Amino acid sequence: MSLKLYAPVPWFPRLFSLRAVHVFSHIRVDGDLALEELQRLLEGLPSLAARVESLHLGDGRLRWIPTSPGFSKAHWQFPSLFVSLVRLCISIAVDWTNISENFRNSMQLTLRSPTITCLELAGLAGLPLTFLGHCPALRSLTLTRVFFHDPDNFDFAAALAACADSPPTQLEHLDLDLDTYELDFLSRWILIPESPLVIARHSFACTISDPVNHLYVQLLLNTSPSLQRLQLRKSSNSGLLDLRALGHLHTLSLDIPRPINQRVG
Repeated sequence: MSLKLYAPVPWFPRLFSLRAVHVFSHIRVDGDLALEELQRLLEGLPSLAARVESLHLGDGRLRWIPTSPGFSKAHWQFPSLFVSLVRLCISIAVDWTNISENFRNSMQLTLRSPTITCLELAGLAGLPLTFLGHCPALRSLTLTRVFFHDPDNFDFAAALAACADSPPTQLEHLDLDLDTYELDFLSRWILIPESPLVIARHSFACTISDPVNHLYVQLLLNTSPSLQRLQLRKSSNSGLLDLRALGHLHTLSLDIPRPINQRVG
């Protein structure tokens, strides 16, 4: 079952502890005050936190812009609280530097956990690319409107050295909705032979919002000959892609928008 927490309720922790300690495995938090409430609740009920498999911070529409101490000064320890966490989703409009260092480090340690297989990020700005370099158990990665930190001055050699102590991440599903500049940056990172991110097999989805994006998508496809499923969204020029090398491809999904003059009437 799922729990959605939007605002603090004075009687909520007591009622929750009496009636539903062992029920919820999926938790969604929308708002700083709700985050503070959840933090207090889980610290007082470690048996509940240990059963949570999916944690979603944000409502998916990027309306939550953290400003209160609940997020900027959070002292959560994800690894110790969520020992069974499989999916972590963060969909909030916030700059990475506005998140407390303790909170950022806690998330990084969580991604090193052998239980975490799914990560979904949306709306984050200034995300360090090395954040995705220490998550060996990760199998599914979704990035939506994410902006990376300082791509113009990025030191690829130093980043590879910083990730050298972690086994490569074998992604079975990669879903990207990035602008051209960010897609170019991420593609170059993945295409480095020593990259900690590898598109292993199975599924790749991408939103192609600019014709130039086809170039970077093609480069990624060239490194994934065992790909089985491919989904392209908002693409009216999908024919520009060469799929002949994808000998294992059995599912191709094209989300092609109709011309404007065909949408009216």
